[in-house]
Amino acid sequence: MSERTLFVAEPPATWLQREPVVVDCSVLAALLWNEPAAGEAAAQLTGKALHAPGLLAYELANVARNKCRAGVPADATLAGLAAFDEQRVLLHTSEPDTLFELAQQY
Repeated sequence: MSERTLFVAEPPATWLQREPVVVDCSVLAALLWNEPAAGEAAAQLTGKALHAPGLLAYELANVARNKCRAGVPADATLAGLAAFDEQRVLLHTSEPDTLFELAQQY
């Protein structure tokens, strides 16, 4: 049996030190579909570690549906959704009882 070299990929230290932010659907949609606020959205998100509730994927699908209904070609709409996968957004799930407690409190 011949020896094999094991390669381990580690993210650069700067990637690990990015400031965490919760990204809003409207900000991300502006970036994904190159809306007028895309430049401002990019400036706000560049260099940040993006986090969002798991609901974000459903919100973006709804934005895409609305864009199609407004006349945006389906291929352009799907391209925006495909670009979402490249954003490295960490989606978080929450338990309903925790959400209820937060809603009651705030």
